[in-house]
Amino acid sequence: MNFEPNYKNKPEEFDSFESFAIFEKTAFMPLRSQIALLFSCFIVFIGQSQNEVYIDEQMQELDSLSYEKKCKEIAFKCHKYDTDFITINKVLTKYAFGSITPDEATQLRKLLILDSGKDIKKDDAILVSYTDSLRSFKTILKNSNRHIKMHDSINKASKNLRTTHRLYTKNKYLKNLKKYVKRTNKCIKKYEQRQSVSVHYAYGDGQNVADNYKGMIFIKDRGILKATFFNIIYNYNLLLLKPDGDYFLSGGHLSDDMLLDLIKDEDWTKHKADWESTLHVYKMNGIGMFKEIGQLDHRKHCF
Repeated sequence: MNFEPNYKNKPEEFDSFESFAIFEKTAFMPLRSQIALLFSCFIVFIGQSQNEVYIDEQMQELDSLSYEKKCKEIAFKCHKYDTDFITINKVLTKYAFGSITPDEATQLRKLLILDSGKDIKKDDAILVSYTDSLRSFKTILKNSNRHIKMHDSINKASKNLRTTHRLYTKNKYLKNLKKYVKRTNKCIKKYEQRQSVSVHYAYGDGQNVADNYKGMIFIKDRGILKATFFNIIYNYNLLLLKPDGDYFLSGGHLSDDMLLDLIKDEDWTKHKADWESTLHVYKMNGIGMFKEIGQLDHRKHCF
């Protein structure tokens, strides 16, 4: 993965343009080998004479019954990846704890300052909501038409009446964008007023539509966020990074109170122990904050 440094906008915290360029090209390099491993494993599975495979969270193949059983455990979610060659059913962990070095955390903070134009205090936690792609109206319309066509085919086969679908329009697309921006700004204000945290929204592929999100800052990821924290699509979508480099990743539901408490807590030792117990002991119900997450309904929350 190649990063293209923006030398004209080098933040003052970097000693030189050269040090900034080196950071962009080498930051968190060991994690890229994990991405290569992921795809190499997929290639191995594709090389087998199978149309469909099941893979657990450790990248080990398992049978369909074991896969279904694991998908019911509170720590996991499951996703189907369709390719031209094979269907991959993957077990994904909903949450994860990890760490990078304090220096790497500092460099990432500086890069977010550069790309967002927003000041981030040294002692602030960083919250990043990440999406792989900002979809254009044309893409959403295409998906909507495909969905309607699929339902029509099913209803025709079962001799049911056609399900009523409203056609997706450009006006609806723009209204949804305005609602999203309004909701996002409310969330940023809510979190930054209640805790020492800097909230950011980032994306990987924008389909040249980022400018449509008027009234909010959407950061174009240079590849570092993706390579370091979000390297498997549809796994995690939220990063909470502390100044010391400790981080928490979420790909599930979190109430605002839970996340705000996690930001406030300086010591995550208990949360980490509860997560390990949820993974290996309390598999169906969870323990600690992960038991509470299992009891959540789908009331409105920011992340």
